[in-house]
Amino acid sequence: MEPHEEETDYWVFAQPAILSARELAGLNRTESSQDYPYSEIRWFRSHGGVTLGNITIKLVLQGARTTQVRIIGMRALPHCSNALRGTFFNSPSAGSAEVIGLGFDLNERYAKARNLHRNGELTGDYFADRTISLKHNEEEVFKLHVNTADNRYCEFRVQISVLDNGNVFKEIIDDHGMPFRVTAFIGDDNDEPEDVYPVVYNGGVLASDQSWELVKPKPKAKKR
Repeated sequence: MEPHEEETDYWVFAQPAILSARELAGLNRTESSQDYPYSEIRWFRSHGGVTLGNITIKLVLQGARTTQVRIIGMRALPHCSNALRGTFFNSPSAGSAEVIGLGFDLNERYAKARNLHRNGELTGDYFADRTISLKHNEEEVFKLHVNTADNRYCEFRVQISVLDNGNVFKEIIDDHGMPFRVTAFIGDDNDEPEDVYPVVYNGGVLASDQSWELVKPKPKAKKR
């Protein structure tokens, strides 16, 4: 079982953080890496960055038993606290998001897998009328779309229920021994990041040269 976080447009740090010139150069170099955007994701996560609003996780499951097993359920197991309020990295996508059919809402304490619709609505129980069979060495790829709880920062793991020869056992999926993490936006719908976060960086289509740049607090003008 191998989880892999997908590309995201927004990151939040717990504390206000002004990057040094060296740190900012290191972040901007990730864009020229052959495995971008995953190089950028690794940079943010290694420096304490947390995905904003929702997170998409690519999960590859492989049948490891000689007999066929069936996946009969999934739940997210969240632990939530106040949303992070420190530093905001803002790089909205210029394209449309991929539609994903499986999602979790972390407002639910034991969030079951639900059907995800094109408008983002989560309904029903994804596994209520379906199971997924895996033969030995057979693979199945999932994309899990997880919405954080309202006004909260959440750490979570995913629990998978597997049926094997009439017995149900549980598998816990995490981020290489650590929980997955996601945080809510601390402002209202009409607020811009600069209105509510003490430190803000813009990147992508918002930045003058497509690289990350500090926009709040405004950098001091260089003396000529």
